[in-house]
Amino acid sequence: MFREGEHPRWLYFVESGKVKVFKTSEDGRELIVKVAQTGDFLGFLALFKEDAYPESAAALEDCSIKLVPKQDFAALVFGNRDVNARFIKMLAGHIAEREQQLIELAYNSVRKRVATTLTHLCDQSGPVIHLLREDLAALAGTAKETLIRTLTDFKNENMVDIKDGVVTVLKLEKLREMPN
Repeated sequence: MFREGEHPRWLYFVESGKVKVFKTSEDGRELIVKVAQTGDFLGFLALFKEDAYPESAAALEDCSIKLVPKQDFAALVFGNRDVNARFIKMLAGHIAEREQQLIELAYNSVRKRVATTLTHLCDQSGPVIHLLREDLAALAGTAKETLIRTLTDFKNENMVDIKDGVVTVLKLEKLREMPN
């Protein structure tokens, strides 16, 4: 949809589907900072700042995306107090999410980060998770190999089931209560 460093022309509205929002390191590794889904807006931070996109966005599955031109977005936000208030709340939520993500990356073990990632995905979409291992690893902030070992441990502990690349969470509360 857009790449880190590009200058925005649109506000993106996810009408259906899932979109990964990610940052790319100098060596090409991705860190997924959010999985956007139906009802989410993307690209608003760059539009507010009148700056380049700080991250990239790409579809994880078939999506329907509505594009709102930059000028229409500005007129709507700055001309309507209700819309303005909604975007202020979204910005505050964005900041809180990123702070929590930094704390988790800094202080949580890999097992805890993978468990937290799985619980967040369950909360969003249910217990059946259809994501590539690379994307799951990028969400958890770990290497693909480490993610695979951790998922195998979770499977051996009967917390998840894995068939044909699909992870099914069996014991959500046990993952939620994973010690650090």
